Amino acid sequence: MNLRATALLGVATPLVLMFTSCSDSALSGDAPIVKPYSGPMAAYAVVKLDSRPLSGLYLKAVDPLTGEAIEGREPVELGHHGTWALSPDGTTMALAWSPTGNDWGPDRLFLLDLNRWEKTDLGFEALISRLFWSPDGERLHLTTWHRCSQPECIDSSGELVTVDPATGNVLSESSLPFSSYATRLSPDGHTLYLFGAEWVDPRVKEEGRVPRLVAFDVQRGRVRAELELSEVLWGQRKDTDEHGEYFAQYLPGTAMSPDGRYYYVAHPDEDRITVVDLASMQVERSEEIGRKASLFGRLLSLFANTAHAKGGATSSKRIAVSPDGRLLYIIGSAERPVRETADAEERTWESIGYGLKVIDTASLEVVAEDVPPRGPPGSPLSWAATYRQVAPDPGGRYLYALRGAELYIMDPATLEVIETAVAPFYDFLVGPAPR
Repeated sequence: MNLRATALLGVATPLVLMFTSCSDSALSGDAPIVKPYSGPMAAYAVVKLDSRPLSGLYLKAVDPLTGEAIEGREPVELGHHGTWALSPDGTTMALAWSPTGNDWGPDRLFLLDLNRWEKTDLGFEALISRLFWSPDGERLHLTTWHRCSQPECIDSSGELVTVDPATGNVLSESSLPFSSYATRLSPDGHTLYLFGAEWVDPRVKEEGRVPRLVAFDVQRGRVRAELELSEVLWGQRKDTDEHGEYFAQYLPGTAMSPDGRYYYVAHPDEDRITVVDLASMQVERSEEIGRKASLFGRLLSLFANTAHAKGGATSSKRIAVSPDGRLLYIIGSAERPVRETADAEERTWESIGYGLKVIDTASLEVVAEDVPPRGPPGSPLSWAATYRQVAPDPGGRYLYALRGAELYIMDPATLEVIETAVAPFYDFLVGPAPR
């Protein structure tokens, strides 16, 4: 079914929509409930405009109901690696990007005025991992890190930098216990939650660090509380199977409930979720994901049960939370050997998609699931069947998922596909429209 826009504010303005809250469904009643955003919405996509291997990426304003480009908005050149964050009022996009293709990650900070569609270089240079706006939009927080050039060194040089977005001036700097990409800012802007540990090269030291969740006080610039999560596999480590040793990478998925009460960790190697109560900084529960009798008639693929199996070179998960806090959306991937040899460097690995699961946050049961059918190992269908990103809109009416090269717009509770768009999408964001 094709949907159409309800409002268009001028030729040069992104398409905006008035969304209503999610209707109540047959979900458990103990989940935290937050009223979803109900104002006008806009959408943006990071895309590749040509097929040259070393060409950079661009940002486009797109229709949130179709994924099609908005007329009158020329694509904005970004670079090769980056992250982004939309201001609370939807008027400004913060862009941490690498214009020159620096392999270590984004190293420049830009602001994009979404009303004027103009990009400004703030003159800030550092390796940036994440961006966060303060709730009032008056400050921009950056987590930065310094690369560790020696194999035996431990990287504990993460920093929290606060910038005035109007001037680009640095307002404060604080040392973090470690650099982490799994970073979340509390809804009130007072606490930064980091998941991970100091990095140790497994080629030098086989026993890695136990991952932990750290609550960092943004205003005071110090750690407020810590919680070790020893049962969660994290980071690079040396593993062994019947064919010998190999290095594996484990990347858990993390998310925070919209009200800031809970922190969710999806284990990278198994169907398990750990829930942390952030008020007490204690594990509330850690359970395997349950299944309801019906999965809305969806068929599972041949590899659905091996997507999270141990023994792969990489196992990773990603999580998003619905705006009302009732649902988790989990995607992920793993690798497994196709040709096994005694020499780990000569093995051939196959990527396996985990599919997309919708989890009730109260019961931790699967309420909907989509694991697309797969082709032979290494076939194009394997790439097309892999979910790479998932995000609900703040209004709670639609779920946006990138699968292969396509954007899927879905019903957030049942995963019914409403619309699809085919393009070389790399990232997608939906938020408040510019005021």
